[in-house]
Amino acid sequence: MQWTRISFASLPAISHEIDDAGSTYSKLTESLGKGDSKQVAEFALLKISLQSRLEALEYFYEKNQFDPRVHYVQELILRLEQVLLSSERKGKKGGLKEEVQSELDVSKGEAPQLTPKEEANLAKAIIELAAEKMAQEKAKKPKPEGKAQPKPASSTKAPKPKPGTQDNLKRKNGAK
Repeated sequence: MQWTRISFASLPAISHEIDDAGSTYSKLTESLGKGDSKQVAEFALLKISLQSRLEALEYFYEKNQFDPRVHYVQELILRLEQVLLSSERKGKKGGLKEEVQSELDVSKGEAPQLTPKEEANLAKAIIELAAEKMAQEKAKKPKPEGKAQPKPASSTKAPKPKPGTQDNLKRKNGAK
């Protein structure tokens, strides 16, 4: 997921991002029971992204703890923690949700116990999903208009020195 750079001015945009990511995350948590490897991969990527965003917000909070506006950052941290914890509570109901949740729990640092075939399928799904997301992000970015394209590098000849430069003066005086 593409996140907005953290600053006090961007906190409203970050709040909306957390809301959007939270709704997507809860939808994915609910649909894990279907066993779709693409959804499992998307869930894993989003969970990792949310956890890294949480760490970034916590770092920003610590760095700016004496700023009077920092309580807004603390509210965002709490909301993000609630999003992550709510999926764990939903996953405790049992079945495949609990199994996938325990296998993908990055915060515990445990490696999932998958068969080589399951591991290959999950890796393939994650790679496909990441490529798809990158293509979508690339398509969303507007192309610059009216900017000159950089000229391709010309031949291996050295550029001519400008009049009055040391190189030009050396050539006039006969020095190499």
